[in-house]
Amino acid sequence: MRRIIQLVFVVFMTLSSLAQKATIRGVIYDNETGETLIGAMVKAIGVPGGAISDLDGAYFIELDEGTYTLAFDYIGMPVRKESVTVASGEVKVLDIRLEPEAVSAISGGTFTVTASKKQSTETALQTMQKKSVRVMDGVSAQAFKKKGDNDAGAAISRVTGISVQGGKHVFVRGLGDRYTKTILNGMIIPGLDPDRNTVQMDIFPTNVLDNIVVYKTFTPDLPGDFTGGTVDVATKSFPSKKTVSYSASFGFNPSMHFNSDYISYEGGKYDLLAYEDGSRDLPIGEGVDVTSVKLDPTANNPELTDITKSFNKTLAPTKQMNGPNMRFGYSIGNQFNKANNRSFGYNFALNYSKQTEFYEDAYYATYIKPQESSSNELLIDRDATGPRSSRTAQWSALAGGAFKAGTNKYSISFFRTQNGESRSAQLWQEDYRENPYVMLRNNLEYTQRSVTNILLAGKHSMDSAKWKLEWKLSPTFSKIDEPDIRLTAFELTDDINPVYIISPSTGAVASRTYRYLLEQNYNAKIDLERKFKAKDGKDITKLSFGALETFKNRDYSIEDYRFNVQQANTEITFNGDANTFLDDENIWIPAGGGIQDSGVYVQGQKQPSNTYNAIQNIASAYIMHEYSFTKRLKTIYGVRYE
Repeated sequence: MRRIIQLVFVVFMTLSSLAQKATIRGVIYDNETGETLIGAMVKAIGVPGGAISDLDGAYFIELDEGTYTLAFDYIGMPVRKESVTVASGEVKVLDIRLEPEAVSAISGGTFTVTASKKQSTETALQTMQKKSVRVMDGVSAQAFKKKGDNDAGAAISRVTGISVQGGKHVFVRGLGDRYTKTILNGMIIPGLDPDRNTVQMDIFPTNVLDNIVVYKTFTPDLPGDFTGGTVDVATKSFPSKKTVSYSASFGFNPSMHFNSDYISYEGGKYDLLAYEDGSRDLPIGEGVDVTSVKLDPTANNPELTDITKSFNKTLAPTKQMNGPNMRFGYSIGNQFNKANNRSFGYNFALNYSKQTEFYEDAYYATYIKPQESSSNELLIDRDATGPRSSRTAQWSALAGGAFKAGTNKYSISFFRTQNGESRSAQLWQEDYRENPYVMLRNNLEYTQRSVTNILLAGKHSMDSAKWKLEWKLSPTFSKIDEPDIRLTAFELTDDINPVYIISPSTGAVASRTYRYLLEQNYNAKIDLERKFKAKDGKDITKLSFGALETFKNRDYSIEDYRFNVQQANTEITFNGDANTFLDDENIWIPAGGGIQDSGVYVQGQKQPSNTYNAIQNIASAYIMHEYSFTKRLKTIYGVRYE
């Protein structure tokens, strides 16, 4: 029994001594170039052992509680020393910027170095911009928090020369999004609109991003399908020490929130989770042709009545109370250091938001230039006014891990973001020109967007950091689903005794549209870099070359259906309430048995001209060379083949 107690005591003391170790970790930079230094020696003077910075310039060293002098030694640079005090169990982050020989010689090779901030700061981004041979700009996570930007669309609008259309589509230096490329962590990702080249930026919440960088000039290592610029969205990497973050915010606008005049309609059960539950799906099955002779009213087929009745009867918004904007976020990250210069890190982030907008008297107008060349005054063609609202729910998740062993690093990350937006409008539209009319138009729309990205990457340093090898594998899946876009418009034919009719000649129609896009991207990329140094140890030239393979598969389809009115002996009119348009008494029924052959019936089909499956395979390779003639003059040249 005595021996057992002694053994337990020894184990307890051993664990206690381990728990008392303090950890100092950070990244070592070349202050002149802003690049990380690989293979720098870190040693606590008077303490056996030490550490060597890895391929990211990162180091860690474990010490007992106390005050130490750390020495940082790198080839071609004098030893730098830093005094530091650590407590038991403390994790201290100390990033070091080393000066070249010519600068540090002033102080005799030894001076005090202060810690720098994280790479997600404005200072780090400005250093990148200063040292880059490209024309570039960007915005960091530090700026996101300072300005209160909720998504990447709002954040990137603060970059010089960038404008954002509709809160989501990026214009670089005035060139539209057709000429702008969006990449995620350096890899090509599919867009969410078949007619645009960029990704809709509002789908990326800022709490999962480190920075957004905009390259405004072309270099051979960037994809070749852009003119205005390339936007690189970088997700968070694991932090230098354990961080846990919670956030909650609420927004209120007196004219938009807690407003009893807010309009919406009954959607799906899970709209608040940005997930469409299937209640808006096409009720007759995909690809059914309702325009065939069999289902024409003249065929007197009762199946047409059943198909028409199967569509959702909600066609107009109703008034209801809406709540405030809200946003919740949670993130956690840490890294663990092991023996033999090995470390492991992880990062996890979860975000949810709900936002509503309401404009009680939204106004839209179209103006035209008169035919007389001498007149410069624009004439109104048509306008529309009335309430318009939207409700957007969005969630995102980011999970990643990385393992580093000496000069090798492996990482994997998973990113998913999903957005659901419900829109309603009830507008009075008036045409003033050739065919004047007044129309009551009801719009009900829902859009679900999602992006799923997986990134597997590796980074390796060889031959005393002269060679760098980086590779990435990244599949990305994006989807946009717009089920049951409902437009119901009535022409008003009598102001005194209101009479509402369906009139295709003026655009007063009832239609339903179902649009679907699924795109899959598979990317494989490899980059190699070789540095050459002068006799004084300074980098004077850098040779880079690599290859990229991108395979893209896209499925796209549109189905359009229109509700026509079969007229018999008298003109069919409506009361202006679109929610009664598809009532049973208004539905077309086959003639016979005393029943009149008149009423509402549906026609439509999948649109062949807007339905396709397509693949794209792009193979590319590049080589480029950077050379510094002087501190103020650098050149970069190369070639890219796609």
